[in-house]
Amino acid sequence: MNKILIFFLISLALLNCKQIKQVQDHKDLCFQAVKSTGITDSLIWSDGNNKMFFHLNKSEFGEQTLEIYLDDNNLLSFYHDNGGTITQPFVVKSIGELFVCFFEVYDGTGSNSKKHIYHFNRKQSNLVSVEIEDIKTIISKVNSADSLYTRKGFLYNNQYFDKSCFTEKGTLPFSLILFNRNKPHMNNGLEGFGILKGVFEFKKQNNHFIFSAEKMKFQTRNIKR
Repeated sequence: MNKILIFFLISLALLNCKQIKQVQDHKDLCFQAVKSTGITDSLIWSDGNNKMFFHLNKSEFGEQTLEIYLDDNNLLSFYHDNGGTITQPFVVKSIGELFVCFFEVYDGTGSNSKKHIYHFNRKQSNLVSVEIEDIKTIISKVNSADSLYTRKGFLYNNQYFDKSCFTEKGTLPFSLILFNRNKPHMNNGLEGFGILKGVFEFKKQNNHFIFSAEKMKFQTRNIKR
């Protein structure tokens, strides 16, 4: 009788150990699953009463989902699945308004990045996309009889693609290395035909905001032979 009781107690103990291990294994799998998503949360902005924060989910397959919230209200859902990465969003203050900005960045620099900017409408508590002047329109403003183009796209004061690219006034200085399509012999290697410098500035136009290139200056390179 005692042997049967001892056997029963040992079997019960082994069963409990097995169940505990299964629970621990399940916890480990859950932890690995959460870890693999690369979920991060961070505060973007607060006025003391309201808080804006983002939720960036990175899957193991490279897809990314950026969610931006004001308290418990979803302001933006942005899905990215074509390689590269989404930078952490940040707030820029300019012309008395708040703008939420982030970049899509790919290997390399310049044209391998894309700006995304939204105006934060405090009264309606929403984000409205800001129209950004495109690169072809900017290049077309250069006073040249030749066809010009760029290989590297926009270059900023630094290539960190964060708030440090902007000035304290909320402007975004940029440079474009331009090449001459009609006269390729005038291109000085990777330095190109010339460099266009300017500043992106926020402006209000017909009840919406635009981000346009201003104060542009173009200077040709000295050709080295």
